[in-house]
Amino acid sequence: MSTTTLALFVGVTLTMLLVPGPTALYAFTRTLEQGRQVGMFAVAGLETGLLVHVAAASLGVSGLAASSPEALITLRYAGAGYLALLGMRELARRTPSQPVPTASRTARGRARVFRDGLVIDVLNPKTLLFFLALLPQFVAPDRGPVAVQSLLLGMVVVVMAVVCDTGYVLAAGAVRRRQLTPGLSSGMRRASGAAFLGLAVLAGLG
Repeated sequence: MSTTTLALFVGVTLTMLLVPGPTALYAFTRTLEQGRQVGMFAVAGLETGLLVHVAAASLGVSGLAASSPEALITLRYAGAGYLALLGMRELARRTPSQPVPTASRTARGRARVFRDGLVIDVLNPKTLLFFLALLPQFVAPDRGPVAVQSLLLGMVVVVMAVVCDTGYVLAAGAVRRRQLTPGLSSGMRRASGAAFLGLAVLAGLG
């Protein structure tokens, strides 16, 4: 791959990552509510989900999915459904009258945050579109094995995603340090729940 093509790919990838979507919202809200450490578990889950896309693209699974309209529709609605579930879960939760004990943020809670992040990115319509439609445009069969090129380009995406999502975690951590009141925290939870539901509708509409 030429330097010009790689630079173009990085630019396209950065544009995709900087447009707020389910992954950015998830990393931001988890950090805002539970702190930076939990936020980084969210990032780990998100990027693990991204690695699933990289593996699928490298193994040719993405190409098979792209050739099946039924598979794409199923993935799209599954993603929309999961975002709707997260949105309803956020709206149903109540702000505790006292600080959440540290014990409740241990392995089980962090595993849940990691799992949700993984599923969100695996079913993220924006990520699906990128790996099904955009990434293949930068793969040149005459320049080497397609699987290797897809893997290398995918890893570039993962590294950039780690940087961007970590940025959202740091930003949310800065907001959290302002000592959010229970009322403001509840309002932000409702806003994030509504945002997840809005993203679910957009994902369902395609």
